[in-house]
Amino acid sequence: MAPYERVKLLQQLSTLLPVEFQGSIQNSDPGAINLVKSIVKTEGFFKLWKGNLCGCLSVIPSIIIRTGVSPFLRSYIVRHDPHKNYVLYLLEELFEEGITTTMTLFLAHPFAVFYSRIASDVTHTGVFSHIYTLWNSHGLFGIYRGVTIALLSALVQKAAFVLITEFCRRYVIENDADQLLGESPKKGYKALAYVNMASQKWLTAHICTHVSSLLTFPLDTLCKCSMALDIPISRSYHQIVNTDGATALYRGIYSHFVTGSLFGVTLVGINILKARWLASPISSVRTKLEGYRVLHSTH
Repeated sequence: MAPYERVKLLQQLSTLLPVEFQGSIQNSDPGAINLVKSIVKTEGFFKLWKGNLCGCLSVIPSIIIRTGVSPFLRSYIVRHDPHKNYVLYLLEELFEEGITTTMTLFLAHPFAVFYSRIASDVTHTGVFSHIYTLWNSHGLFGIYRGVTIALLSALVQKAAFVLITEFCRRYVIENDADQLLGESPKKGYKALAYVNMASQKWLTAHICTHVSSLLTFPLDTLCKCSMALDIPISRSYHQIVNTDGATALYRGIYSHFVTGSLFGVTLVGINILKARWLASPISSVRTKLEGYRVLHSTH
Protein backbone atom coordinates (compact mmCIF):
# COMPACT_ATOMS: atom_id res chain seq x y z
CA MET A 1 0.00 0.00 0.00
CA ALA A 2 2.95 2.34 0.59
CA PRO A 3 3.68 2.99 -3.14
CA TYR A 4 0.03 3.89 -3.71
CA GLU A 5 0.13 6.26 -0.75
CA ARG A 6 3.18 8.10 -2.06
CA VAL A 7 1.73 8.33 -5.58
CA LYS A 8 -1.52 9.66 -4.14
CA LEU A 9 0.36 12.27 -2.08
CA LEU A 10 2.36 13.49 -5.09
CA GLN A 11 -0.82 13.69 -7.16
CA GLN A 12 -2.51 15.78 -4.48
CA LEU A 13 0.44 18.17 -4.30
CA SER A 14 1.36 18.15 -8.00
CA THR A 15 0.04 21.68 -8.64
CA LEU A 16 2.16 23.15 -5.84
CA LEU A 17 5.37 21.15 -6.22
CA PRO A 18 8.52 22.67 -7.80
CA VAL A 19 8.78 23.22 -11.55
CA GLU A 20 11.50 20.54 -11.74
CA PHE A 21 8.94 17.98 -10.60
CA GLN A 22 6.42 19.10 -13.22
CA GLY A 23 9.02 18.79 -15.96
CA SER A 24 9.93 15.25 -14.95
CA ILE A 25 6.39 13.99 -15.66
CA GLN A 26 5.65 12.89 -19.17
CA ASN A 27 3.12 15.09 -20.98
CA SER A 28 2.68 17.14 -17.78
CA ASP A 29 0.11 14.57 -16.64
CA PRO A 30 0.29 13.74 -12.91
CA GLY A 31 -1.43 10.40 -13.46
CA ALA A 32 -0.50 7.41 -11.33
CA ILE A 33 1.34 5.53 -14.10
CA ASN A 34 3.35 8.58 -15.20
CA LEU A 35 4.24 9.32 -11.58
CA VAL A 36 5.48 5.78 -10.99
CA LYS A 37 7.61 5.97 -14.17
CA SER A 38 9.00 9.35 -13.11
CA ILE A 39 9.88 8.18 -9.59
CA VAL A 40 11.54 4.98 -10.80
CA LYS A 41 13.49 6.87 -13.48
CA THR A 42 14.70 9.78 -11.36
CA GLU A 43 14.94 8.29 -7.86
CA GLY A 44 14.95 4.52 -8.23
CA PHE A 45 12.42 1.74 -7.72
CA PHE A 46 12.71 1.54 -3.94
CA LYS A 47 11.94 5.25 -3.58
CA LEU A 48 8.30 4.29 -4.09
CA TRP A 49 8.50 3.38 -0.39
CA LYS A 50 10.11 6.70 0.57
CA GLY A 51 8.98 7.80 4.03
CA ASN A 52 7.24 4.50 4.67
CA LEU A 53 8.86 4.14 8.10
CA CYS A 54 7.04 7.23 9.37
CA GLY A 55 3.87 5.94 7.76
CA CYS A 56 4.23 2.65 9.63
CA LEU A 57 4.94 4.43 12.92
CA SER A 58 1.76 6.45 12.53
CA VAL A 59 -0.22 3.19 12.72
CA ILE A 60 1.10 2.29 16.18
CA PRO A 61 -0.92 4.93 18.10
CA SER A 62 -4.06 3.77 16.31
CA ILE A 63 -3.46 0.17 17.36
CA ILE A 64 -2.79 1.22 20.96
CA ILE A 65 -5.94 3.33 21.16
CA ARG A 66 -8.14 0.74 19.43
CA THR A 67 -7.00 -2.20 21.53
CA GLY A 68 -6.34 -0.50 24.87
CA VAL A 69 -8.46 2.63 25.19
CA SER A 70 -11.46 2.13 22.91
CA PRO A 71 -12.89 -0.97 24.71
CA PHE A 72 -12.60 0.86 28.03
CA LEU A 73 -14.39 3.94 26.68
CA ARG A 74 -17.11 1.84 25.03
CA SER A 75 -17.95 0.15 28.30
CA TYR A 76 -18.73 3.53 29.85
CA ILE A 77 -20.19 5.43 26.88
CA VAL A 78 -22.06 2.92 24.70
CA ARG A 79 -24.67 1.65 27.17
CA HIS A 80 -27.91 1.34 25.16
CA ASP A 81 -29.14 -1.70 23.28
CA PRO A 82 -29.47 -0.82 19.55
CA HIS A 83 -32.61 -2.93 19.32
CA LYS A 84 -34.36 -1.00 22.08
CA ASN A 85 -33.14 2.57 21.56
CA TYR A 86 -31.24 2.85 18.30
CA VAL A 87 -30.97 6.65 18.27
CA LEU A 88 -29.22 6.85 21.65
CA TYR A 89 -27.03 3.91 20.72
CA LEU A 90 -25.95 5.66 17.51
CA LEU A 91 -25.24 8.94 19.33
CA GLU A 92 -23.14 7.08 21.87
CA GLU A 93 -21.25 5.35 19.06
CA LEU A 94 -20.53 8.68 17.38
CA PHE A 95 -19.40 10.28 20.64
CA GLU A 96 -17.09 7.39 21.51
CA GLU A 97 -15.63 7.31 18.00
CA GLY A 98 -15.07 11.08 18.13
CA ILE A 99 -13.05 10.77 21.34
CA THR A 100 -11.07 7.82 20.01
CA THR A 101 -10.36 9.55 16.68
CA THR A 102 -9.17 12.73 18.44
CA MET A 103 -6.81 10.79 20.71
CA THR A 104 -5.43 8.77 17.80
CA LEU A 105 -4.86 11.87 15.69
CA PHE A 106 -3.09 13.68 18.54
CA LEU A 107 -0.57 10.82 18.82
CA ALA A 108 -0.22 9.95 15.12
CA HIS A 109 -0.22 13.41 13.50
CA PRO A 110 3.51 14.14 14.08
CA PHE A 111 4.41 10.98 12.16
CA ALA A 112 1.97 11.97 9.40
CA VAL A 113 3.67 15.38 9.12
CA PHE A 114 7.11 13.83 8.72
CA TYR A 115 5.79 11.26 6.25
CA SER A 116 4.18 13.98 4.13
CA ARG A 117 7.40 16.02 4.06
CA ILE A 118 9.68 13.08 3.28
CA ALA A 119 7.41 11.40 0.72
CA SER A 120 6.73 14.66 -1.13
CA ASP A 121 10.42 15.60 -1.27
CA VAL A 122 11.63 15.55 -4.87
CA THR A 123 14.95 17.32 -4.19
CA HIS A 124 16.64 14.42 -2.31
CA THR A 125 16.78 16.29 0.99
CA GLY A 126 17.87 14.25 4.01
CA VAL A 127 15.56 13.31 6.87
CA PHE A 128 17.45 15.40 9.42
CA SER A 129 17.19 18.38 7.12
CA HIS A 130 13.40 18.07 7.28
CA ILE A 131 13.51 17.91 11.08
CA TYR A 132 15.79 20.95 11.30
CA THR A 133 13.68 22.98 8.87
CA LEU A 134 10.48 22.16 10.70
CA TRP A 135 11.98 22.98 14.10
CA ASN A 136 13.66 26.17 12.87
CA SER A 137 10.52 27.46 11.15
CA HIS A 138 7.75 26.49 13.56
CA GLY A 139 9.33 25.26 16.77
CA LEU A 140 7.98 22.32 18.74
CA PHE A 141 4.40 22.79 17.54
CA GLY A 142 5.54 22.41 13.93
CA ILE A 143 4.85 18.68 14.26
CA TYR A 144 1.16 19.60 14.43
CA ARG A 145 1.03 21.52 11.16
CA GLY A 146 -2.45 21.16 9.67
CA VAL A 147 -3.83 19.35 12.70
CA THR A 148 -7.05 21.44 12.79
CA ILE A 149 -8.20 20.57 9.29
CA ALA A 150 -6.92 17.02 9.76
CA LEU A 151 -9.11 16.66 12.85
CA LEU A 152 -12.11 18.12 11.02
CA SER A 153 -11.57 15.74 8.11
CA ALA A 154 -11.11 12.73 10.40
CA LEU A 155 -14.23 13.48 12.46
CA VAL A 156 -16.43 14.04 9.40
CA GLN A 157 -15.11 10.89 7.73
CA LYS A 158 -15.52 8.84 10.90
CA ALA A 159 -19.08 10.10 11.43
CA ALA A 160 -20.00 9.22 7.83
CA PHE A 161 -18.28 5.87 8.19
CA VAL A 162 -20.19 5.01 11.37
CA LEU A 163 -23.55 6.08 9.91
CA ILE A 164 -23.06 4.09 6.71
CA THR A 165 -21.79 1.07 8.62
CA GLU A 166 -24.72 1.16 11.01
CA PHE A 167 -27.13 1.38 8.09
CA CYS A 168 -25.51 -1.68 6.53
CA ARG A 169 -25.64 -3.49 9.86
CA ARG A 170 -29.37 -3.04 10.14
CA TYR A 171 -30.24 -4.19 6.63
CA VAL A 172 -27.46 -6.59 5.66
CA ILE A 173 -25.19 -7.80 8.43
CA GLU A 174 -27.90 -8.44 11.01
CA ASN A 175 -29.83 -10.64 8.57
CA ASP A 176 -26.68 -12.63 7.86
CA ALA A 177 -26.06 -13.08 11.58
CA ASP A 178 -29.64 -14.27 12.13
CA GLN A 179 -29.19 -16.81 9.35
CA LEU A 180 -25.93 -18.06 10.83
CA LEU A 181 -27.36 -18.30 14.33
CA GLY A 182 -30.52 -20.04 13.17
CA GLU A 183 -28.95 -22.67 10.94
CA SER A 184 -26.42 -25.38 11.48
CA PRO A 185 -22.83 -24.74 10.34
CA LYS A 186 -23.26 -27.15 7.41
CA LYS A 187 -26.30 -25.39 6.05
CA GLY A 188 -24.93 -21.94 6.81
CA TYR A 189 -21.82 -22.55 4.74
CA LYS A 190 -23.16 -24.04 1.56
CA ALA A 191 -21.31 -22.65 -1.45
CA LEU A 192 -24.06 -20.33 -2.65
CA ALA A 193 -24.83 -18.87 0.79
CA TYR A 194 -21.14 -18.41 1.50
CA VAL A 195 -20.49 -16.55 -1.76
CA ASN A 196 -23.57 -14.39 -1.22
CA MET A 197 -22.48 -13.44 2.30
CA ALA A 198 -18.91 -12.68 1.20
CA SER A 199 -20.19 -10.55 -1.68
CA GLN A 200 -22.40 -8.55 0.66
CA LYS A 201 -19.49 -7.88 3.00
CA TRP A 202 -17.25 -6.91 0.08
CA LEU A 203 -19.84 -4.42 -1.14
CA THR A 204 -20.41 -3.13 2.39
CA ALA A 205 -16.69 -2.60 2.90
CA HIS A 206 -16.39 -0.60 -0.32
CA ILE A 207 -19.42 1.54 0.42
CA CYS A 208 -18.25 2.33 3.95
CA THR A 209 -14.67 3.10 2.93
CA HIS A 210 -15.11 4.98 -0.34
CA VAL A 211 -18.21 7.05 0.35
CA SER A 212 -16.93 8.28 3.71
CA SER A 213 -13.55 9.23 2.21
CA LEU A 214 -15.10 10.94 -0.82
CA LEU A 215 -16.76 13.45 1.48
CA THR A 216 -13.46 14.58 2.98
CA PHE A 217 -10.90 14.07 0.19
CA PRO A 218 -10.61 17.82 -0.65
CA LEU A 219 -9.95 18.53 3.03
CA ASP A 220 -7.27 15.85 3.03
CA THR A 221 -5.62 17.45 -0.01
CA LEU A 222 -5.50 20.87 1.68
CA CYS A 223 -4.21 19.28 4.89
CA LYS A 224 -1.37 17.60 2.98
CA CYS A 225 -0.44 20.97 1.44
CA SER A 226 -0.11 22.47 4.91
CA MET A 227 1.84 19.53 6.35
CA ALA A 228 4.21 18.90 3.45
CA LEU A 229 4.78 22.31 1.87
CA ASP A 230 4.02 24.83 4.67
CA ILE A 231 1.45 26.55 2.46
CA PRO A 232 -1.58 28.07 4.26
CA ILE A 233 -4.86 26.31 3.61
CA SER A 234 -6.61 29.28 1.99
CA ARG A 235 -3.66 29.96 -0.31
CA SER A 236 -3.44 26.28 -1.27
CA TYR A 237 -7.13 26.19 -2.10
CA HIS A 238 -7.04 29.30 -4.31
CA GLN A 239 -3.84 28.25 -6.08
CA ILE A 240 -5.11 24.74 -6.87
CA VAL A 241 -8.58 25.88 -7.97
CA ASN A 242 -7.30 28.82 -10.05
CA THR A 243 -4.64 26.70 -11.75
CA ASP A 244 -6.40 23.41 -12.44
CA GLY A 245 -10.01 23.88 -11.38
CA ALA A 246 -12.01 22.58 -8.42
CA THR A 247 -11.75 18.98 -9.62
CA ALA A 248 -8.00 19.11 -8.90
CA LEU A 249 -8.89 18.84 -5.20
CA TYR A 250 -9.85 15.25 -6.01
CA ARG A 251 -6.59 14.49 -7.79
CA GLY A 252 -5.24 11.19 -6.53
CA ILE A 253 -8.67 9.76 -5.78
CA TYR A 254 -8.07 6.69 -7.98
CA SER A 255 -4.92 5.77 -6.07
CA HIS A 256 -6.95 6.30 -2.93
CA PHE A 257 -9.54 3.83 -4.22
CA VAL A 258 -6.83 1.20 -4.68
CA THR A 259 -5.78 1.62 -1.06
CA GLY A 260 -9.40 1.50 0.05
CA SER A 261 -9.97 -1.69 -1.94
CA LEU A 262 -7.04 -3.36 -0.19
CA PHE A 263 -8.60 -2.32 3.09
CA GLY A 264 -11.92 -3.73 1.88
CA VAL A 265 -10.29 -7.12 1.20
CA THR A 266 -8.94 -7.15 4.76
CA LEU A 267 -12.32 -6.17 6.15
CA VAL A 268 -14.07 -8.97 4.27
CA GLY A 269 -11.58 -11.49 5.60
CA ILE A 270 -12.10 -10.34 9.17
CA ASN A 271 -15.87 -10.51 8.86
CA ILE A 272 -15.80 -13.99 7.32
CA LEU A 273 -13.63 -15.19 10.22
CA LYS A 274 -16.10 -13.66 12.67
CA ALA A 275 -19.02 -15.32 10.89
CA ARG A 276 -17.27 -18.68 11.03
CA TRP A 277 -16.61 -18.25 14.73
CA LEU A 278 -20.25 -17.32 15.42
CA ALA A 279 -21.38 -20.48 13.62
CA SER A 280 -18.80 -22.76 15.22
CA PRO A 281 -20.05 -25.41 17.68
CA ILE A 282 -17.41 -24.44 20.26
CA SER A 283 -18.78 -20.90 20.64
CA SER A 284 -21.16 -20.20 23.49
CA VAL A 285 -24.79 -19.20 22.99
CA ARG A 286 -24.86 -16.10 20.77
CA THR A 287 -27.30 -13.26 21.23
CA LYS A 288 -28.72 -11.15 18.48
CA LEU A 289 -26.70 -8.21 19.76
CA GLU A 290 -23.41 -10.01 19.13
CA GLY A 291 -24.42 -10.76 15.56
CA TYR A 292 -25.41 -7.12 15.23
CA ARG A 293 -21.89 -6.03 16.09
CA VAL A 294 -20.14 -8.17 13.50
CA LEU A 295 -18.79 -5.01 11.84
CA HIS A 296 -17.53 -3.41 15.07
CA SER A 297 -13.92 -3.60 13.87
CA THR A 298 -14.71 -1.27 10.95
CA HIS A 299 -15.11 1.60 13.38
